[in-house]
Amino acid sequence: MVIQINQHYWEISLQNPEEFFEEYYIKEGVIISDPAVLKLINSLRRSITSYCYLKNKEGDAFEEVRQELLGEISNMLMLKIKGKCYIHHSDFVAFWKVLDYTFSMYNSIKDNDRKLNILRNLIEEYCDKREDLYMTMGYSDTTIQVLYDNGASRRKASGGVNKILDIIKPVFKNRNIQILEATTSSDFSEQIFIFHKMALFKQFLDYFNIDYSFGRSHQDKNPDIVIKIHDDLFIMELKHVKEGGGGQDGTITELIQFIEQQEVSGNIHYISFMDGGYINLFVNPSSNTSASRQKSRIEEVLRNSPQNYFCNTKGFINLLNDCLQTLTL
Repeated sequence: MVIQINQHYWEISLQNPEEFFEEYYIKEGVIISDPAVLKLINSLRRSITSYCYLKNKEGDAFEEVRQELLGEISNMLMLKIKGKCYIHHSDFVAFWKVLDYTFSMYNSIKDNDRKLNILRNLIEEYCDKREDLYMTMGYSDTTIQVLYDNGASRRKASGGVNKILDIIKPVFKNRNIQILEATTSSDFSEQIFIFHKMALFKQFLDYFNIDYSFGRSHQDKNPDIVIKIHDDLFIMELKHVKEGGGGQDGTITELIQFIEQQEVSGNIHYISFMDGGYINLFVNPSSNTSASRQKSRIEEVLRNSPQNYFCNTKGFINLLNDCLQTLTL
């Protein structure tokens, strides 16, 4: 294999910025075209409106109706449509964050009486602070979709893994090289394989006598993809980073730590793959910024760990092509 020094692929990454949008990370979904979703959330709205109307009415009969409505609302909060929960995209549940409360907190309560008492308090706060306002302005089904869209970044996706697979498979195919998708440890004796279902990873480490110190220091975190090309093993961590700050800085630190680890064998390579808009800031970062410090740290680690790589999409494609350039089977 004609693999060049890791700095080469880092430079290629910096010379080829990431795209602003990528299909792999678009989490499109339209829920307001589903009559069942609209029926559920509009039923919730009507029940809450009825409760608010009766909120201050005195007498046992009114309290009995309020209790019935409370039970109805409780049941609606737990309903799923086609296996998915959509109720947290309602105006009512969105309001909970104003009270420093969340749907997951509510959902975690096991005691039913306590749960109903909290729900009653949440409804009455909503009645006092939002119901009249929303009734005056008018409810809109559009807000259901807006709330769903607003949560897109929190929805789990496997875009990064799918992207890497879509890069790898055509490269091998164009060279008429078969790549096996490993499903059991018996596949580890093959010359070329790939796997991304990490149930195999512990067996992989044992089979090839790999230390993987990163896992011990990061709560047994597994990587995303493993590739074997003849004698070389590539263990990849994938991150899609759009912007800096907060948890994203921690993500970049994790990528740097991933390629700090070194194995006894020089044929075991760790690859930190990063795409998204933030890596473009490494091209020419302003001095004394997070991006400039992170770039300096990446380059320091690459010098100290010459068998490992940090790259974006173009950098990885070049690395992969160089791995296969003189491969003969």
